[in-house]
Amino acid sequence: MKNLRKAWNTRKFTNALYDGDWYTVDKMLDKDISMRAIDEGLQYMAYRGATQTLEKSLNKGANLHYNDNMPLISAAHKNHLDAVEILISRGALSSAQNSLSLMFSIQNNNKKMALALVKSGANLHNAKECFLRKVSREDDTPKNRSKNEEIYKRFKNWENELSLPPKTPTPPTP
Repeated sequence: MKNLRKAWNTRKFTNALYDGDWYTVDKMLDKDISMRAIDEGLQYMAYRGATQTLEKSLNKGANLHYNDNMPLISAAHKNHLDAVEILISRGALSSAQNSLSLMFSIQNNNKKMALALVKSGANLHNAKECFLRKVSREDDTPKNRSKNEEIYKRFKNWENELSLPPKTPTPPTP
């Protein structure tokens, strides 16, 4: 009977989560639900910027490194600074440099988020390389070219503002 109740609670939690019913999600976090559902939900909470339920999930023991730091990447992708700051304060960058999150913050023109990510260990040079790989896979249309040039300029400007020396190639050894 206990497993059946847990399965029911987990299903109710998941349905509320995807419906954006944060009141029910918050109530269900107090019940017996599977940790896997909470871990998967953490990513969605970050994606939606639901900071109150995000904090409660982390307090309940959710894995903030779930799916290769996907909660942090999701929050940065959707430009939710508060969610990013919560995840960073809990150590989201401790297991990886997470250049993808930084790339999204720069694409979203969110300097405050970019600074928070860099201060917590994200690498701007890796983020720029990640961006260039992404650009190389896109169709070369005038719209994409214009947008990507603007973002690349932002990388260059922020590199200077953050006082990070540009990465210089090492000379070949004879």
